[in-house]
Amino acid sequence: MAFYCLVNHDRRFITCVNPKCGCTTVKDWFNHTLAVPKPDIYGSVHEFMVPAETVATYDGYVKILIVREPLSRLVSFYYERVVRDDQTWCFADDRHEVTLREHTFRDFLRSLAALAERGVEFQHHLVPQTPAVGTVRFDEVVRLDELDERFVAINRKIGVDYVPKHLNEHRYAAAKRPRAFDLPPSVLREEPTHPVESFFDDELERVAGALYRDDLHFYESV
Repeated sequence: MAFYCLVNHDRRFITCVNPKCGCTTVKDWFNHTLAVPKPDIYGSVHEFMVPAETVATYDGYVKILIVREPLSRLVSFYYERVVRDDQTWCFADDRHEVTLREHTFRDFLRSLAALAERGVEFQHHLVPQTPAVGTVRFDEVVRLDELDERFVAINRKIGVDYVPKHLNEHRYAAAKRPRAFDLPPSVLREEPTHPVESFFDDELERVAGALYRDDLHFYESV
């Protein structure tokens, strides 16, 4: 369901979010809901994580899920982990064996499709957002692009007043870049960050749609 399921027992809520779905911003917000914020929430976040399969058992807790439009999530991952930093998380699979270094966006999606066909698990930045989501009744399902507006009401509900800051947010160029999906990272590094629609033709929309079908349907239903 979600890689990060963070529980605050004092305020009795759980917030669930996946990598590349605003998780850095959400972790910063979660830290400021604690009675004593951590000096480094990123190093201590595991103190507050509970297994996704246990979220439904927390009766009386406000349950919050943050979701992101799946195609924009893929482009964000590609820019951050393949174009700009090809050392840390520049691989596709959970075993860190399938490199994405110097992959075009088309190569990247084709690699994911090949892994899916073999039943290989994606690394955590790329796993789908919504497996087993139907087993949990969430009180709040928040689209990432509506985070500011929705968190005003959520803050009131759980008794905090911290406004989350948008961290690690990309600034995209206004104009579409033709065939950006076939440009190598070495070229993209020298250009402005291109908008999401620059990275999809009919083939790539079909590939991404097949890989993240449930995510797309869920997002459209929110």
